[in-house]
Amino acid sequence: MLSFAQYKAQASTLEPTSYNPATEKRPYHPWYALGHDNIKRNIQTGCSTLLTLTATRCTSDSELDNLHAALERARTVSHSNTLTVVFLGEQGTGKSSLLCSVFDRDLVDVSSSSSACTAFTTIIEGKEGADDDSAVSDVVVEYLGEEEIVDFVEEQARRYRFAFPRKRRSVGVAIRASSGVDEEEEEEEELDHEDGEDNGDDGCEKEGDEEEEDDDEEEDDDEEEDDDEEEDDEEEEEEESEAEKQQTINSARTARDFFRIIFNADQDPRRHQRLENALEFDDIESDRFTSMCVKCAKERLASIGAKNGLVQHSAIPDEDLASIRTEAGKLWPLVKSLRLQTGHVLLKNNLCFLDLPGYGDDNQIRTALVEKFREMADFEIVVAPSQRIVTSVTHNGYLARSTRRLGANNTLLIANKSDQLLGDLMSKGVNKIQDAPFPEAKRCLKQFESLWKARSENQHLLRDYRRRILEIAGSAYIKREEQTIKRSLRDKDVEVDILLVSARQYSLCREAPYGPEPPVITAEATGIPQLRQYLLNLPARMNYETLQYHIYETLPDVFSQVQRVLTKFVEDAVYAEMRRDLVEWLPMTEASLEGAVELLVSESVVKPWDLDKSEAAIISKLDSIVAALAHPTPYYATFLKIIKENGIPVNGKGKGRNLNRDILDTMEQRIKQWHDQLAERIADLATNLEAPVQAIIRPIRCHLENLTGHPLLKSTASDSLETTWRRIGMAQDKLRAKLEATLRATYVHYTTETHIKCPIALAMRPVYHSVLDVKGGPGAYRRHTRHLHSCLVGPEGPMNPFPQIMATNITDAQRELWMNCCREYVLEVMALLKGFRQIADELLDSQGYVKAAHREVRDELQIMLPAFGESLVEIRKACPRLETSEGEVSNKRKRVGV
Repeated sequence: MLSFAQYKAQASTLEPTSYNPATEKRPYHPWYALGHDNIKRNIQTGCSTLLTLTATRCTSDSELDNLHAALERARTVSHSNTLTVVFLGEQGTGKSSLLCSVFDRDLVDVSSSSSACTAFTTIIEGKEGADDDSAVSDVVVEYLGEEEIVDFVEEQARRYRFAFPRKRRSVGVAIRASSGVDEEEEEEEELDHEDGEDNGDDGCEKEGDEEEEDDDEEEDDDEEEDDDEEEDDEEEEEEESEAEKQQTINSARTARDFFRIIFNADQDPRRHQRLENALEFDDIESDRFTSMCVKCAKERLASIGAKNGLVQHSAIPDEDLASIRTEAGKLWPLVKSLRLQTGHVLLKNNLCFLDLPGYGDDNQIRTALVEKFREMADFEIVVAPSQRIVTSVTHNGYLARSTRRLGANNTLLIANKSDQLLGDLMSKGVNKIQDAPFPEAKRCLKQFESLWKARSENQHLLRDYRRRILEIAGSAYIKREEQTIKRSLRDKDVEVDILLVSARQYSLCREAPYGPEPPVITAEATGIPQLRQYLLNLPARMNYETLQYHIYETLPDVFSQVQRVLTKFVEDAVYAEMRRDLVEWLPMTEASLEGAVELLVSESVVKPWDLDKSEAAIISKLDSIVAALAHPTPYYATFLKIIKENGIPVNGKGKGRNLNRDILDTMEQRIKQWHDQLAERIADLATNLEAPVQAIIRPIRCHLENLTGHPLLKSTASDSLETTWRRIGMAQDKLRAKLEATLRATYVHYTTETHIKCPIALAMRPVYHSVLDVKGGPGAYRRHTRHLHSCLVGPEGPMNPFPQIMATNITDAQRELWMNCCREYVLEVMALLKGFRQIADELLDSQGYVKAAHREVRDELQIMLPAFGESLVEIRKACPRLETSEGEVSNKRKRVGV
């Protein structure tokens, strides 16, 4: 740390400059050490030379056609896999500003106030051919489909109805609505009718006027119970806090805004009147109102030129992105996602980013939609404020959800706004911490105070000196706090990686020295450069392995294919028998594999419970849950609201209750045991699926071993068979990984309760509807809870006991997933075996071989092949094989008796 005299001497060279991210080095990983341009150029050159020749081939020659197609595929490396990174966090934690800092571009909305700004998911992905420093993007706005619009309308109608109970539509209007009267005619007549009204109650009946009660049918104790419930419900309503009431009103206002946008009420007075008329009545929860909203929504989407739910914009400069987002935001109730396709070094390395709306949205359908996007994640970044991150129960809960989904290795915790930790720097950091550089900073600050009081030095230079000292000390303090937070979280068994960042300070470093204020920490201390390095590391191995497969598998296949064009053999009896056996055995092997898939998956995937002690324990717990649903906890009105809102009320006194979660808790431990049980069966399932493949590989190998008269044919065919067998082993490894991943996904999916579209909520929906069909009136609470109990556990209820329903759903879902994995394996294995059969045929003389055109191509290929082989050697030198870790070695499949 410089003294003032040293700083003064070097002042001319210490002028603040803006931070340049182009100076950042790439992470230390073999992928970034490769000469990508040279490798790509050598691959394209080698293949293009042969392509020029095969383009002149005889079009009726299938062998040369196949070679030409293989060269077309091989001349470019297809990085079809991308790694999707999802940014998560509460509203107002700075997720969007963080993404803008990472990209050094304003790609997503950043709120300038305390309100959240991300109303829909933003997807950022690479554009083919775009430069790393691109400043333009293609934009695709995706809007909701009809079914999704219906879901949103129904939820918003329920919210509005709960906050503002309205009068019922008149009997005459209701009869006309149900009799099929033309909707436009009806709406016009209703408008005319309303225009003639003087705000009286004509044509309407007060809520409850049509209800008939037959008290004589109920027992006296039920009447008394119901009276008590009604009185206590009134007390409950009085006890509802102002905050709860305000939340209910805010939800209703949001619902009103939702409908106003769909109806285009601000621009169309007639539509405005139609909406106001509709909102006057409680049948906004009816199909009639929903249909009206869907029709208006479709008209609005048609008016903006949406085709198949999409609106596309090409080559939009960064400075115009805000206007595109603003236009999309004007229709926020209908926007599903906004997709940006652009260039950046992160995107070029096959990363894709999702900026999700913040936690805390009480819209259940919106939450379910966001969760669908979240399921795309390969890696999650949880953004939380730096202050009190260790003690925040809320953020720790969100972090636990992420690690549960993908594991700690695929989760990063970012403590944003780290500059806010500097509030204690002067009192706690510089003065009390004895570690370097704080004692030195304290000495320099004392020197500054002395010089400032003496007024013997340039005051501006002294201010800059103080700022520089605090910048160094502040950067060190944040680094120290990061280590402290890491230790504290590890003490709580939080094993995820943690980074402290400050998007705001990074922005100031980029704008220095002409920004609104000087940064208080260095660009490196903002954590943004480190975050970029971290992100670049994520896809590095995946990218290297893709390139490695192309170089060590795809290109050698092309080389061998050229050799087969050049070298032909005469078939003998042994080789002919092998080819006949292949033709006969391949369909049998395919049928055997398909049959094994059906049998093995059905046997492996058992129900989590089935009329055993586990189910009895679950039913006992469900009995307790239903028994707890009794007056006065909760009150009948609250209970009814829970049932109407699919078990998860979002406002009112019932907010915070989650009946679905309570029911799921009764089963979660057994589902975990089921997961562990199935995980132990994966190895046997994969091994047993290999048996039909071994049954065909063994005799083929025997045929080739008996092929003694043609040594070169024998070695060539044997090499091809071993390559086929090795790749079948790779398919086996892939199968095991997919079986494990899908089993884990099923476990997480069926033990997670966060929204009304998750499995437990969907399974409970028919139960809630059945409960609501029970008649009201005196004693309704008791009848409703009895019916709920019979639906959940009663053997004579209106449906199967709920534990059996869930067990069947889980089993069917897992079987389908494993079936798909195994079918993909069968397709891949059969493609490899059929490929070997084609190779076996191509090694022999063909009719095309004697044609003059074929001979001319062969002569040219003979000349070109050595150069192609040399280029392969050079390419391999430029991209050596990655070292395999011990864990991967242990998972390598061994040949067993074949």
